Formats: sequence, C-alpha cells, structure tokens
Amino acid sequence: MAAKKAAKKTAKTTKKSTAKKSVKKQAAKKAENTQEEVQQPSQAEPFPTVAVVTAAIFVVLVLAVAIFVVMWATPEAPQPALETQTLVIVNGQALTTQDLAFIRSVIDPMGTSLSDEQIIDQLILQTLLLQEAETRGIFIGLDQAEEDFSALLSAQGVPREEFTAILAQQGQSYEVLIEEYRKNLVLEALAEQLEVAPVTDEDAREFYEDYRALAGEQAPAFEELREDILLFLEEQARSEALEELGVELRETAVIEHQ
Repeated sequence: MAAKKAAKKTAKTTKKSTAKKSVKKQAAKKAENTQEEVQQPSQAEPFPTVAVVTAAIFVVLVLAVAIFVVMWATPEAPQPALETQTLVIVNGQALTTQDLAFIRSVIDPMGTSLSDEQIIDQLILQTLLLQEAETRGIFIGLDQAEEDFSALLSAQGVPREEFTAILAQQGQSYEVLIEEYRKNLVLEALAEQLEVAPVTDEDAREFYEDYRALAGEQAPAFEELREDILLFLEEQARSEALEELGVELRETAVIEHQ
C-alpha cells in the first residue's frame, strides 16, 4: 500500500513539473527570433512567482528552488555553524535559528528580499499547519519523503549523488532538506483534505485571456494550456485554503517570541 501511495505521489509531482515546463517551452519556442521576444514569455508565464506565493506553502517555494541553487548557483564558502537559539515557541514547539538559517541558505542566493521577521512568520504558519495535520492523523515518513525526492531529482535529470555532494560542499545537509520535503508532503496531504470550490472551464478561460493579454501572439492556443491551467488554479485554490486555515489556527495558538 505504501509503495502504491509513493508511486501515485511521484506521478503527481512529475505531472506538476511537466505542466509548468510545457508552458515555458511552448512560449519560448515561439520567441526565438529576437532577444526581446525571448524575454516576453517569462513576463507572461502563468505560474506563481515569489510575489504571489502564499505563506502557507512557503516551504514549497524553498524546495522548488533548492535544486537550482545547489546545482547551478555559484558555490559559496560554507558558513560557520552558529549556536542554536530558540526564536519562538508555537504551542510548545520551538522554532530555532537553525530553521531560519536553512530557509536563508536557500532563498538568499535567489535574490529574494525577505526579512527575518517575515520568514519567522511563515515558519510559524507552517508549524501550525503541520500540527493540525498531525491532529488529523496525517503521517508521512522520512523513507517515503526520500523516495519521492529522489524521483523528483531523476525527473529533473539530476543525479542524487552529485546533488548530495554539492550540497555538502556548500555546508548544507541532505537530511535537513529531506525533512523539509517531508513537511511539504504533509502540507500537500492536508491541503487535499480541505474543501475548495471546483475549478471550471470558465475560470481557466478567464485566466488564459489574462495570460494572452500579456503574451500576445506568442501565447499558445487555449486548448494546449487548458489542463495545465486547470491544475495550476486547483493548486492555487488549495494554497489559499491552507492559508485561511493557518490564519484561523493562529487565532487560538499560544505563540511565545523569545
């Protein structure tokens, strides 16, 4: 049973990755004539950027860019280990400087301008949602998380051994990354339990028209993007539902800043 669930999860992850890539490739293919045209697809790309990623799925962004950072960003000298200090306690669970440092190590090379306070706020929300998932009996083990993450690396054409080696050279821990990915899987499982309004073809068409207004003649036909847009809008709706749940949980949570 566990193997079937892992296979299903891997297929879903690959489908999401493929869906996002398909829009990029189709738009970019039609923009090969001039440099100006090449830049337009990224401006019109109908998928979330840092500016629209909700707090509830912050860790999803972190893990999505982690592969890029490790494999292609300019290596930096490992930072000296800092003494672990507690930053905030959420319903009895401590968030530490190590939690903050991990997020920083991933997003800073991408040029993302988030203050420590903003990151801590995201971590608080994530912790509340993970606690809620545990209350609901949602459990995903490290073995499953590692298996799924290895499949994700394979789908991206990244050898696990090379990824792990470069990660170590940059002073980062593969084990910590897998734990963060496990949390991401738990959040996705929690999101799937939440009720959201069904996404319709009308929603997809409205989204497509906004996209086409930016992309112009480079925009692929609606039918080529329909399934990708429906998948994206469904994920967006669940992300918003997660964020709303997190806000509700925060109203009754015991949060102690140190």
